[in-house]
Amino acid sequence: MENVRLNIRLAFMLVFTLALLMLMGGRLLNPAREQTPGEPAAQNPGERLTISYTSVPSARGELLDRYGRPLIENNVSVALMLDAAELFGDPDRTESLAGLADFARRLGVRPRDTLPVSAAPYVYAENAPSSQTNQLERFLEKKKLQKDIDARELMALLREEYGIPAGISEEQARELTGVLYEIECRVLFTTVRPYSYIAPYVFTADVPTELVAYVKEHGFTWARVELSVERVIRTDFAAHILGRTGLIPQEEAEHYKALGYKADDIVGVDGAEKAFERWLHGTTGTRAVETDKAGQERSVLYTKEPEPGKNVFLTIDILFQERVERILSRGIAELQASGEELKGKEAEAGAIVVMDVHSGEVLALASYPTYDLRAFSAQYSELLQDPLRPLVNRAIAGLYSPGSTYKMVTAAAALEEGVITPATKIRDMGKYTFFEDYQPRCHAYPGSHGNVNVREALKVSCNYFFYDIGRQAGYRALADRANKFGLGVYSGIELSGELAGYVAGPETAAKLGTFWFLGNTLSAAIGQSDNLFTPLQLANYAATIANGGNLYSAHLLREVKSADYLQTLYINTGIDYTPTGLSGSTIAALQDGMLMVTQPGGTAHAIFADFPVAVAAKTGSVQVGDSPNNGVFVAYAPANDPAVAVAVVIEKGGAGSRVAPIARDVLAAWFDLEAEYAG
Repeated sequence: MENVRLNIRLAFMLVFTLALLMLMGGRLLNPAREQTPGEPAAQNPGERLTISYTSVPSARGELLDRYGRPLIENNVSVALMLDAAELFGDPDRTESLAGLADFARRLGVRPRDTLPVSAAPYVYAENAPSSQTNQLERFLEKKKLQKDIDARELMALLREEYGIPAGISEEQARELTGVLYEIECRVLFTTVRPYSYIAPYVFTADVPTELVAYVKEHGFTWARVELSVERVIRTDFAAHILGRTGLIPQEEAEHYKALGYKADDIVGVDGAEKAFERWLHGTTGTRAVETDKAGQERSVLYTKEPEPGKNVFLTIDILFQERVERILSRGIAELQASGEELKGKEAEAGAIVVMDVHSGEVLALASYPTYDLRAFSAQYSELLQDPLRPLVNRAIAGLYSPGSTYKMVTAAAALEEGVITPATKIRDMGKYTFFEDYQPRCHAYPGSHGNVNVREALKVSCNYFFYDIGRQAGYRALADRANKFGLGVYSGIELSGELAGYVAGPETAAKLGTFWFLGNTLSAAIGQSDNLFTPLQLANYAATIANGGNLYSAHLLREVKSADYLQTLYINTGIDYTPTGLSGSTIAALQDGMLMVTQPGGTAHAIFADFPVAVAAKTGSVQVGDSPNNGVFVAYAPANDPAVAVAVVIEKGGAGSRVAPIARDVLAAWFDLEAEYAG
């Protein structure tokens, strides 16, 4: 309740600040009183006034976690904008800008500049973001200059072309060159932005009133003061979830144009910012401005006020998300430090997904390595070149063989097809000899698991048992059952970039350029072959078994509130699910088998022996060519009253049993937080 009251107060403060800044900006640039609707403008006899219409940006909605903790908020400021087209056509632009920049410097204000050239003696910046280097390359191409031109030669050419006087300091010359470069880029690249739009140049944000007065005093018709609302990230975590905003991408220009967006609108370009654009993006306002023949504003009338965007609450708990990301990072480091050869020492990347088993809500979604969302632009080039691909959201775009975690699929297919009953026992003979040319061995070989039923086979992860029932059920039944568990199909998550994955079979083999023969069914039955799924799909698969057979649509949207937080506009009830159609006896066999995995004799018993809550789970070790095995682990808890499901995938993690401690720590963190909230 305290959070709600605080949010309401903050909302009213934001509205008040916006109104005050609009008033200040209007009066500073136009000291004449504002005209009220229907009132004739004061003017001299014979003076002709013109009316122009400009857009008034709206504040973007905020992103919060499930409990109302702010994740991304708005910072409202006043920005000094320069009209690139009009300024570049002004013959006195260099002198005017030099005076403006000098006055701004005395106020401690420096103009924004993306020219990737240092101050004298002029060298190219080594760590410049790719956006800056790409723009410079396009600029050089437009100017018909060599791409490898020396930085000092480039600066000399630009200073001469822009008419920058020789008498000013090197620091002033570099600053002025940077400003004029920015402005010329906007003129040269009119076809780069959507709708052939010439974007304005933001000289500076948080402009002081003295600078506004200077602009007004000198009558710069190409300068204007506008409200600037910038996104402020309030967390160091969830970078792969939250995403970024920016100008409309060229490839999506027509889409946004059809929706009524203007060319200079800011939109979400990835993550939740993009996924919930329709809620977060407000409605741009319009104002009518009367100007005299000298271009001076005489009156300003807002004909349509902007409407702020709505506030989006995500399903994640940011405190839990933080703990999960730390657990993942620490877990990989511990595997590297303590893992013996091929048992975790080579671990380098991975993902964790935690879901509510009764709604499809994503409670935490972590991908490692990650990155600092605040420093994205500055570090983009470095991130792009990192061989571990930190920009890839492995939780939704990493495809991994599930290994033995797939055995519940095979068990369900065989049970539902009538190949076995829950009581059927099959003797583990060590080597499976049904095919002459392919005779895989159970991992107990040369020993044996003896006579085991489906529950016991899950407990000890008996490959022989699943080779046999998988072969009898057939690859079509396996693939069909996998899809019904949400494997190899899109999960419903709102984030862009999700991969559907693949379910093993002849069609998939043809698509991937591999070969399919009868023996492949044996590999498919134990989660190998061409079975490739995302960690999110694996978590939802475990959740589906936990809740009794309902496949929920995975989602991050919890609810949407109005800009003032007083109205709830949308609630995701989490009732979007598809029944798998599994019988009660099949569900019971799967649940019992997964519980036995963490009990004496099970493959994960040592990890959960002293855990205070009963956990149902399945380990998986995945062969990946000549590389160390991936470690895969799925679980849900409490086993007798399931609440959450978790999937952990660690690239080169060695084995499922080696990564199980990571899942244990995640579950412990979740139960600890639940206890804190309850207390």
